[in-house]
Amino acid sequence: MAAFALPVSAVFLILFALIAILGDQILQGSKDRLMNERLLIAQMTAGAIDEYLQEAISELEETSYLINFDPANPQLSVDANVLAHHYDLAVMFAPGVTLLDPTGRVLLSHPLGLYPPGADLSHVPHVAQALQRREIAFSEPFYDSVNHHPVVAVDFPIYNGGRFAGLLSGLLDLSGSELTKTLQRAANLSQSGHATLVNSQGQVLVSTLDLPLLSPGEHATFYRWAMAQRQPVVNTMPFELDLPNEPQNHLDVTGFVPLDKAPWG
Repeated sequence: MAAFALPVSAVFLILFALIAILGDQILQGSKDRLMNERLLIAQMTAGAIDEYLQEAISELEETSYLINFDPANPQLSVDANVLAHHYDLAVMFAPGVTLLDPTGRVLLSHPLGLYPPGADLSHVPHVAQALQRREIAFSEPFYDSVNHHPVVAVDFPIYNGGRFAGLLSGLLDLSGSELTKTLQRAANLSQSGHATLVNSQGQVLVSTLDLPLLSPGEHATFYRWAMAQRQPVVNTMPFELDLPNEPQNHLDVTGFVPLDKAPWG
């Protein structure tokens, strides 16, 4: 009986070793699938948000074609009607739209009370950037003065006869359903996950977690690093916040994709 003990034990040891190797391969395969899944979901979500931002840019562009503002001969009655009409139609710019002259002064705005006519916004960073570069610019988030919702401004340069004539600025509501639903769909697809839109500093713009505007993201260190790479990336990163039902420092498989239309990810 003892003569068979060693061979039988050796067989079982070999079987256990094979099972362990196969188990590691299965686990590695599962991890690879999970990482690919997270990255794919992040890419799909980034694409959807880029499409939304492009739609916003196109809306401003369409309105700018209808505005014939001439700084040398400002007849604003027609432009006021155009702006009011497009404001009523453009649901995505519900917080407001503003027409500024080439120096950054307010000519028209909707809704009434958003900015008084003649207000100088040239010192506002995103306006100053758009005036200097004369290109589309996205602001850092702020709270609008009418409804106190978190918004970002999209500034679109206007030209008249080849001359720079000013800016058309629209406010996008970060708490609006388009962005929040897009992120929630991403979180639902990943089943056990969450989704966050962040700026270049890894600060929260919108999140399926209950995180304040411009607070550090749950993987802020990773977000800042990934944003600097300017390319899709996936990794296993520690959860950096102390939140209910989210143990600090537990590892998350995190996919990150920078946007094309704005300096966010």
